[in-house]
Order: sequence, then structure tokens, then C-alpha cells
Amino acid sequence: ALHNDYFKDYKDYPEKEYRKIESSIRRLEEEERKIRERLYSIADSVKEILLFLYDELLIEYNKIKGFEFAEKSRATIALACWIPAKYAEIFKNELEKSFGKRIEIFMREPRKDEKAPVIIENKFAEPFETITQIYGMPSYNELDPTPYLAPFFFIFFGFALGDAGYGMLLIILSVLMLKRVKTKTAKKLFNLLMLSGFAAFIFGALTNAWFGNFFERFSLKALGNLSERISIFNPVEDPISALYLAIILGLIQLIFGTAIGAYKAFKENKKLGIAKFAFTLLLISLSMLIFAKLEFAELLIIASLLLIAVFSGIKGLISELYELLGYIGDALSYSRLLALGLATAVIAMVVNEFSAMFLSMPYIGIVLASLVFIIGHVFNLIISSLGAFIHSSRLQFVEFFGKFMEGGGKIFKPFRRKRKYTVVK
Repeated sequence: ALHNDYFKDYKDYPEKEYRKIESSIRRLEEEERKIRERLYSIADSVKEILLFLYDELLIEYNKIKGFEFAEKSRATIALACWIPAKYAEIFKNELEKSFGKRIEIFMREPRKDEKAPVIIENKFAEPFETITQIYGMPSYNELDPTPYLAPFFFIFFGFALGDAGYGMLLIILSVLMLKRVKTKTAKKLFNLLMLSGFAAFIFGALTNAWFGNFFERFSLKALGNLSERISIFNPVEDPISALYLAIILGLIQLIFGTAIGAYKAFKENKKLGIAKFAFTLLLISLSMLIFAKLEFAELLIIASLLLIAVFSGIKGLISELYELLGYIGDALSYSRLLALGLATAVIAMVVNEFSAMFLSMPYIGIVLASLVFIIGHVFNLIISSLGAFIHSSRLQFVEFFGKFMEGGGKIFKPFRRKRKYTVVK
């Protein structure tokens, strides 16, 4: 065995080596810091050049990737692509101008078995394309639902949020964000929110809702009298009328969606299309009988049932009558608009009550009341706007689109120069 005296010269060795390693680490970390600072300094000076070069290389890379889909031989290249019909002639002329007789161009309509990409363009309803794109694009042979859903989404959002004060705030916030955002998608979204704010403002003004019962609770009589003159009815005081209104609006959308579906069916099969139009007439007739008590609606109901039986047979008639039961549930689904509107109004009124309660406190009352008022109404604006957006969209996706749209289309993505960091003007 080794004697302990053998190790006495090495007693402090591990600690010395550890200190040396620690010193080396600190020295290397300091060198790394200096190198990083130098690299950051160099990067700042050539940052714009590097970003420009990155985008140029990205463009060249995409060109190479694009030609991977081409069929090539030693002397020729064959390339197939999709192009919007309105640009087809311009595209052809430009290629012929550039290549002359060295190029041969063949153009045709998409075949039925081909899944052609889709491009949707709406001049006035462009912000509402956001709703369509959230759901998914229509297929190539389907109608673009955007212009048809736009008025309904506008009305439903206004109904569901239903406060003029919140509508004004939503408009102001959207305008501010439109000045900051740069992408087309973001601009569409905030334009949609701005229009939705106008809808909430209009509906709130018509139902005397300004931050809940703000004018009434804080005794602003002049403004309160003015708002009462503008208003038509108050959903909080008369929820039954508001419920009828929500269901009638829902029926209008359901009937409109069914009519679009009938038109789509008529283009594919004339007999089936007529039966679907007769079913649309049945829905209109039943609505007139229930809500307007019109006697001639009974004759229209009989006529529509006979048309369905003639053009789709007894089985078709039974199928349509069974489908009619589903429409009852669909129509009742629109009652959520009333529920959302009432929730917004009640929460706003509770916030006002708490604010008034704190306002009566001496000294710090006005500070606490202001905090409760601002935080409470901002919170209510956020959750109520989110609820109004989600449920108004849900009514489009489930109740409206289900009547005529299958979806599943893929968006048209043009082969073009894509820049990530730079903009060339």
C-alpha cells in the first residue's frame, strides 16, 4: 500500500487546476464577447446589403425550384402552369414578344378531374374574404361566398356586440392598427374589424346602448334623451322582440343559402334543381304563415309540396320534409345573437354600477371609479368582440355554407418574386 506522505505534494493540485480552468473560461468568454461585438458592428454596417443579397438569392432559388416541375430534354423545356383567365392573353403576348417563334403556347380550361386553384377577388366585400379564407376556399366550380356572407356577417356582428360605445372604440383601434400593419392579410382583418365596429355602433345606437347604460346611470340627461330618440327598442327590456328579430334574420340567411344551393343543383340536374327551388318556396311560405299570418301562404305550401313530389318523387318529398326539421334547429341557432348581445349589455351595466359605487367614496373614489370603468369596459370589449366574431363566423360556416358550399379548394399562389426582408419600388 502507498503511504499518505506520497500524496502530500499533490494536496493542492486539483484546486490549482480548477482555478486555471476557470481563468481560461473567463478569458475565452471575454474574447467571445469582443468577437460578438465586432461581428454585430460589422453586421450593422452591411445589414442592408446582406438582406438584399438574401432576397436576391431567394428569388434565384425559387426560379430553380420552379423549373423542377418542368419536363426537359437536351433542346426543349415543357412547362405547365395555372393562370387566371383575365391575364391569359397578356401572359401569352408577353411570352411571344420575348421568345418569338422559339415558344409554343397551348391554353385550355381545367378538366373536371383536375383540382384547379382558386382566386377570389371582391371589390367592395374584400375585407370579408378573411371569413371565407378562415373556413377554406371554395372549389373551382363553386361560387365565391364572400359577397353573399358580407351583409349577414355585418348585421350579426352588430347584433352580437350591440353597443355604440364599443363600436366607436373598435373603429378607432382598427384605424390605428391599419396605419401600423403592412401585409395585405392584416389590412383585410383590420378593415373587417373597422366595418364590424360600424355595425356595432349602428345597432347600439338603435338599441340605446352606449357603454351599457352609461348615460342613464351617470345622469347625463341631455345625451340620454338624444339617445332615446334615436333608439328603436331595447333588447334588455324587450328580449322577446330581439329573439324574434334574431330568428327572422337567421331564416332570411337560411332561405338565401338554400336558394343558392338550388341554383347550383339546377345547373347540374334540372329536375333536382326545380325540387330544391320548390323546397326554398316551402321555407318562404312557412315563414310567411308563422310570422305574418298570411292566408295565401297555405296555398304556396301545398304548391311547393306538390312540386317537390313531382320532380323528386315521394322519397324525395319525405327526404325534404325530414330536412325541414333540421331547419328548425338551424333557425334557433341564431338565438345566440340575442344571448351575446344581452351578455355584453349586462356586463357593461355591472361595470357602470361598480364604477358608480366607487365614485361615491371620498378622496380616492374618482380614481378607483375611473380604473374600474376603463379596465371593466376594455375587458368587456375584448371578450364580447371575440365572441361576436367567432359566433358570427360560426353561423356562416355551419348554417349558411352548409346549404350550398362544399369547399376544399386550394388558393392560387402565383409564381413570382418573393422578398422576405426588402421592398423594391
